[in-house]
Amino acid sequence: MDTPNSFTPVWFDTYLKPYAEALTSIELAFVQRQAPLPTYRALLDLCCGDGRLAIPLAACGYAVTGWERDARMVAAARARASAAGADSARFIQADMRELGRAPGPYDVVINMWHSFGYFDAETNASIVRAIHEQLNPRGRFIIDLYNRHYFAEHQGVEVVERDGRRITTTRAMSGHRLTVRINYGSDAPADVFDWQLYTDEEFSALAEQIGFRRLVACCWADEARAITPADGRIQLVFEKA
Repeated sequence: MDTPNSFTPVWFDTYLKPYAEALTSIELAFVQRQAPLPTYRALLDLCCGDGRLAIPLAACGYAVTGWERDARMVAAARARASAAGADSARFIQADMRELGRAPGPYDVVINMWHSFGYFDAETNASIVRAIHEQLNPRGRFIIDLYNRHYFAEHQGVEVVERDGRRITTTRAMSGHRLTVRINYGSDAPADVFDWQLYTDEEFSALAEQIGFRRLVACCWADEARAITPADGRIQLVFEKA
């Protein structure tokens, strides 16, 4: 049986490793604009993967903690940090639901690229509360979300050829939840993901109830680009009130 939200090694090889450097650079610049040094030095990268953002942020002078559930990714992040001379970055293997034991407090918490919404509504809200508790006064929370408006209109089956594989992706909405199944072929297990999706207004209302104040709502990590239903990923920036 497929385990939802577990991320197989094939997913990491197919989607994370080749993630465009240009997009990473745009996201890094966005984080640096919204949480500039030296005011926002202590940074938690929640669901940091292999450190694609955490390591260059550490190299820029942030005191970075990476928080990641997958042991393979934590090992990869530590190896990459060592190779890059970013030994100050530390990486902790833990589920995001365990955030209450993080060695904070932090000046900024970032959560990027579809890494939020895996659980039920109450658990998702509890994670936002834990982020709020981990932040210093006036600390900032930067999140990159899937936009429910977009995925409500982009369901169905997509077939692509990538790295010699014929990959079939099926997307389906049920209420406010999106389920994605990725089949890589008979020689690899499928990936199944399930998220609670939000609109920018809904997530902002949740964050404000917890004690955040919204500063920015945009897409493409560009503060000048307003969110529309045609944007699959949206970025929100909050400050701890």
